[in-house]
Amino acid sequence: MQVFATCNEINRLCKPLQSRFRRLHLPPYTKEQFLDIAVNVCSELKEEISRMIGEEVWKTSKDVRDVVSLSKLIRKSDGLMKLMA
Repeated sequence: MQVFATCNEINRLCKPLQSRFRRLHLPPYTKEQFLDIAVNVCSELKEEISRMIGEEVWKTSKDVRDVVSLSKLIRKSDGLMKLMA
């Protein structure tokens, strides 16, 4: 059985728990990778709108969860012009 876990600050975990995991340090996403991920997680939206959401989130938090949250606020009937107003 394999268990995967993530954390932002390894030092906040107790030493015995730290010793049970292998540490992998992943580089941050590039902007283009982030925009591609935004398009994939917002697959129900048009690519242009997904990229626009990704661009705006990249400027602030760079957190994919924010992309998902924003995409849930948009209805399929919303056009690009409505979103830019």
